[in-house]
Amino acid sequence: MFVDDDEITRMIIGRWLAEENYAVTECSSAEEAIRIAAVTPPSIVVTDLQMTGLSGLDLTVHIKKHLPETPVVLITSTSDMEATVQALNVGVDHLLIKPIDRTRLMGYLRRLSDEIATKQALAAAQDDLRLKTETLERIRANEGAVGARVQEMILYRAPAKMIGPVISAHRLAPALQVSGDFLDCFPHSPDCFDIVIGDAMGKGLGAALLSTGVKTAMMRHFMQTPMDARPRVPENSPDESLPALGSLMADVRDQVHFAFSSLESFVTLMCIRLRLRLGVVEWIDCGHNKLILLRKHSPHCILLHGDNLPLGIAPAEAYSSRQAPLLCGDRIVLLTDGLIETTSSSGVALDLSSILHELLRTRGMDIDSAADRILALSDVTVSGHSTADDRTVLLLELTEGCPGVRSHDACFDALVTALPDARNWLTDSVRELVAGTGNRPGDDWTTALELGFTETFANIVRHGVRAIESLETTEPIWILAVCCNSEIYLELQYVGAEFEERRHDSRAPTGEDIAENGYGLFLIEECFDEVRYYSDPSGMQAVTLRKAFGSPTSSTRPGELA
Repeated sequence: MFVDDDEITRMIIGRWLAEENYAVTECSSAEEAIRIAAVTPPSIVVTDLQMTGLSGLDLTVHIKKHLPETPVVLITSTSDMEATVQALNVGVDHLLIKPIDRTRLMGYLRRLSDEIATKQALAAAQDDLRLKTETLERIRANEGAVGARVQEMILYRAPAKMIGPVISAHRLAPALQVSGDFLDCFPHSPDCFDIVIGDAMGKGLGAALLSTGVKTAMMRHFMQTPMDARPRVPENSPDESLPALGSLMADVRDQVHFAFSSLESFVTLMCIRLRLRLGVVEWIDCGHNKLILLRKHSPHCILLHGDNLPLGIAPAEAYSSRQAPLLCGDRIVLLTDGLIETTSSSGVALDLSSILHELLRTRGMDIDSAADRILALSDVTVSGHSTADDRTVLLLELTEGCPGVRSHDACFDALVTALPDARNWLTDSVRELVAGTGNRPGDDWTTALELGFTETFANIVRHGVRAIESLETTEPIWILAVCCNSEIYLELQYVGAEFEERRHDSRAPTGEDIAENGYGLFLIEECFDEVRYYSDPSGMQAVTLRKAFGSPTSSTRPGELA
């Protein structure tokens, strides 16, 4: 739009603009320009300063008010400096001093045209980006909804509220709409079922797909592996038709390892099998958080774990399961990393120790309330923290004991002077527990049991409890004796330092190297069929001992070792 009340000037400059391929609207006054601009906004306004009626300065003020993005070129003279200053103050984009130079005018207009084209291209790109962003958000929302549905249907299949005599409670809090945590239950009968809980590296849909791959591999194993090709659990057990947990995990490893290693990812998981007719829980730990076992009468928690690596790390790892007896009222707690590895923006961390103490405080609650309490504990910790991980809690409680499983438990002071009473209690308890089976172990078996127990109790007092000088008072050692499946299982729980298992030869140490090789640990291993040390920096420690009725544990007679 070119505005000037001089007809000759309009004719000359209008011709210049037309020759440069501009579409020109000529106006003889500022009032006419204002009327036309209200209907057809111009891209650029070129106006003379001095005109009859409203001045070019008045027109500039109007244009900048109603069309703020429209540039204005004001033609003025060097004699009217006051008006020039006012023009600059109201936002004139360029000043053109009379007499008008065509080259300078066209140079101004080309620069303004380029700026306008750039702004229009940028606006178009921003509109395109906005539309693409909105489309992407819709796709993500739909993807999240689909993922959440897949998670509900496939990825996150929790145990039923009641499976036989076991009641369960589970809670899931994903960091994003879709969780990388997974949970599944494979019921084989009302008194035997497998549960797997795991955590894929990362978050969101990618982690969920990794987790789904593991679950699919497990389901494929149960569905496709011929029954006669499956390694069985030990013969004469109520569950001997089931595949062994070790073969299950090896098959899953073979199915997923190549994909996981090529993606440089991995999955941690815990697979447990509850064999209720035998009264035991069996598990394989692949780098997951430890299985927390809360005995009904124990003042502590025991953290059960294995020594396998996460899936996707080792292509030919061998898997061996561990097991422990289950008693009426016992609770099993499974957690994913999100509950333990969370830190608030203020730096307050939720560690395993605080969770264990909270679990002990929830002993009198029903398991639903206990699950809510544990999840709420992490809710407080991760509040306002943008890097919170997926969090999963699963609690299981055995409401009935196995008829073939009998047990005694007691607490003793963590003192060497308490050892005679503890040994007498053990002798009486084992005699009573074994008597119900109709077996009568030999004297050598009894001697080995007592010797190994004595050495274990003494080592806990000397190296576990007394090793912590800061303890003003010591908590008692809780001892559980269980008769289960023709075996005696002993569990000693205490609060103190880690009871480390020293490395030594399988032979008996000589007189010169007894101190270095750990003679006490050698005795313990010689006296029992299986010895496990379950240690945790939180301070809740345990040693478990297992001995079958009358089975020889060594070519050397335990009585001779004593």
